[in-house]
Amino acid sequence: MKYYITHSLYTYAAKNRKWADVLECVKEYENLIVADDLALDAMKAEFEMFVTMINEAYPKCKELFLSFSKDRVSIYQMTNGNQDNVFFLTISKVKGIYHFSECVASQKSLEDEN
Repeated sequence: MKYYITHSLYTYAAKNRKWADVLECVKEYENLIVADDLALDAMKAEFEMFVTMINEAYPKCKELFLSFSKDRVSIYQMTNGNQDNVFFLTISKVKGIYHFSECVASQKSLEDEN
């Protein structure tokens, strides 16, 4: 199964340097095709490593958390008991792929001529 990271990457205004670093990194994932389930799992692991790394780099800031659902990835922090989103992106299954082939097109035109 192929997946598409849709253009609906929602980011929020950076409140500090930590958020700005996260937003800079996550822009790389916009409009991306993920080849299969294994690649999707690898991407999720990459997000987990990134959140751990960024939390260690900014120990004085509030901790960031990572959330996965079947069609969404988000990073957030808790502020006064409320979830304060840094970003979220939507993951959609690719329904199909359109391919154009010169051979098929020329073969159809030959059949039409006969």
